[in-house]
Amino acid sequence: MSHTRPSSPHWSRTRRGGSLAALLLASSLLPASISAQRGAAPPADPERAAALYVSNNPADHSATVNIEGAIESRMRNDSIMEAVTRGVVDYRKVTYRSRVGDLDIPAYVYEPLEKRGAAGHPALIWVHGGVHSNWGTGYWPFVRQAVERGYVVIAPEYRGSTGYGKEFHDAFDYGGYEVDDAVSAYDWLTANLPHVDPERVAMVGWSHGGYISLLAASRPPHPLKAIVANVPVTNLESAAVPGRGGERGGGRFLSLRW
Repeated sequence: MSHTRPSSPHWSRTRRGGSLAALLLASSLLPASISAQRGAAPPADPERAAALYVSNNPADHSATVNIEGAIESRMRNDSIMEAVTRGVVDYRKVTYRSRVGDLDIPAYVYEPLEKRGAAGHPALIWVHGGVHSNWGTGYWPFVRQAVERGYVVIAPEYRGSTGYGKEFHDAFDYGGYEVDDAVSAYDWLTANLPHVDPERVAMVGWSHGGYISLLAASRPPHPLKAIVANVPVTNLESAAVPGRGGERGGGRFLSLRW
């Protein structure tokens, strides 16, 4: 897989780089009129600034990750998925080009064994959580129920998902092109599965998958009929505060690129 980041105003909005010094000096850069309205700015808190600091260096993303181990784990997962779906649903794994045009996205596809005909099935774009995670067998019981009710399910492994090598891992783009990768699953569904109704496609996700779902719906025009965002991340600041996800979330935030 290869990728070359194209220029885009979307990227300029979502990539925030930054440094600890910039955070510490932010209060001094406020316009005088705003400072006057708010009163004297409180002294900067170095510890809090450090907790919120994130690296914009892609090399930091995988510095402590066992890339080969992640690939082996994903391959075991794929093997188990093939076994548990056999004879139960129509299952396959596909690859499609992201709308961004720079990266191929792997995806798991689950369909009913018997198709209803043209536009006979609604579909779900099921986005896994994370960050830096992957689609796993734990989703299977829920997917099976959805397919038994007539849904076609596609689960994209958007950029930054684990198990596809260092380059794919480091391509992670928090709140940016990963959203485009997920929405691009719609294009594959409607281009390749005539039994999917293009007017009945929704996106669903938990945690980071819910975050991606929310962002997808907030960036019209989009093709989604509905979204289901379960326990989505909606406040990045509070997610990094100790006692409110900071012990777990803060460590992850230190390796993210905004």
